[in-house]
Amino acid sequence: MNLSITDQRQGVRACSAYAVRVNHQDGRALGKGRTANISESGVLVLIDAVEDMEVGQRVLVDMILPGSLGVGSSVTRKVTYVARVANVRYIGHLLGVGLELLSKIRNGH
Repeated sequence: MNLSITDQRQGVRACSAYAVRVNHQDGRALGKGRTANISESGVLVLIDAVEDMEVGQRVLVDMILPGSLGVGSSVTRKVTYVARVANVRYIGHLLGVGLELLSKIRNGH
């Protein structure tokens, strides 16, 4: 499977597979799935989409990330960002969505 999407980021990307949920700004679900890669300013997510998204659309992104207790810890934290849809394309049956992370609005357990 080829996951290449035109690179629009400045930062270094890290491969990742964190649980993710993408929602409308009013909280209605757009889809859930996993991250494919992440950088300081953006993330590529692969989701089972409930509906299509448009470039420029603002969304809320909930990610379940590892906690800060170190390697092997099962502690996780939910982080929520406001994001802008930078690009969208189907990758097989999943929707690949490049998201520009605009601001963190929640950082918790």
